[in-house]
Parts: sequence; structure tokens; C-alpha cells
Amino acid sequence: MKVIVYNQLFKDDFVELNKTWILPKFRLTDDDMNIFMHPEIYCNRGNEIFLLIDNNRICGTCMVFVNDSFCEIKYLCSINNNLNYIEKLLKKAISFIKSKNKYVYLYINESFFDIIEVVESLGFTFYKNVLGRDNLVYYLGK
Repeated sequence: MKVIVYNQLFKDDFVELNKTWILPKFRLTDDDMNIFMHPEIYCNRGNEIFLLIDNNRICGTCMVFVNDSFCEIKYLCSINNNLNYIEKLLKKAISFIKSKNKYVYLYINESFFDIIEVVESLGFTFYKNVLGRDNLVYYLGK
């Protein structure tokens, strides 16, 4: 099992895993669909997608959006909500972000409360609840 950066060979798996994760509880937004249809464009802008691969199959994914002074981790998901997979992806994302000397914001929908323990064990602290949404925002310094 290893974490790799986005590879076009896994595009369909990347899209399918994210849809499987999102659709039972939420609807896909236009932004979601744009990212899923053109992930390479986002990677070419300095962002990064990480894929957790096991036996040549994607088991998890997350995306890091790089801004001027901070980064955001979104689209964090894994097969069967496997917390070990989530932790491996987060560690890789954090390493990538730290190399850029940026702050980190992580968005988690509060319905996925089991992920919070993993997030806090990696040093994230609760930052705020996004009003009008069920998103919790966690923060990690440089």
C-alpha cells in the first residue's frame, strides 16, 4: 500500500470513489463535477491530489488546494471509511503542505464524526463550524 500523486490512469477510480463517498448524504455541486472531470487542470495550478493505492486499486484520496498563505484539504475519503487509509492520506497531505510552509485548513462534514479522532491525533485543532452547513473546519499551523 502506498500514497502516490495523481495519475491520469486512475481518473475513473478517483471520480467513482468520490461520488460513492458524496452521494449517499449530499449532492454533487458544479465545482465537484468540474474537479472530477478535469483533475489534471487543478494539479497543474499547484494543487495536489493524493491517491492511496493497494493492489493497483484506489483505496482513498484527498486533494490539497494551495492558496497564498494557506492550504485546504478537501475530498478526503476512503473505501469503507477506513480510518487507517484516512490517516495515511492526511500524513502525506500534511508533509506536502509543510514543504510549502503553509497553514492548513481541513473541512470535515460533521456526519463523518469518526474521522475527527484521527484528525486531532495528527495535531489539528477545531477552528469553526461553517454556518449554514454541516462542515467543521480544523486548523494546523505551519
